[in-house]
Amino acid sequence: MLTYEQLVNVFALLPAGIDIHSYDGNVIDLNSKSSNTLCLTKEQLLGEMPFDPEWRAIKDDGSDFLIEHLVMMVSSTREEVNNITVCVRSHAS
Repeated sequence: MLTYEQLVNVFALLPAGIDIHSYDGNVIDLNSKSSNTLCLTKEQLLGEMPFDPEWRAIKDDGSDFLIEHLVMMVSSTREEVNNITVCVRSHAS
C-alpha cells in the first residue's frame, strides 16, 4: 500500500492533468500538468469553476462532453464520480 507521501508524489508527477472539484464544481486541488494544459496558474484555478467559453470539453472519442451536466449531477446527488476522462480543446490547440 502506498503512503500518503507516495500518493502526493504520484499525483504531482502524473503525465496527465488532474483536477479535483468540490460538490459545487470549484477546483480544490490540481496537479501542475493540469494548470499547464489550461494555461492558468494553480492560484487562478483554486476555488474557481474554470469554464472558458472558448474551450470545448470532449470525450476520448471526440464527442462533446457537457461538464456543466456532470457538475449539476454531482451537486444534486452528492455522490463521487470517478474515472472520467475529459479533454479540453481551445481554439489555440
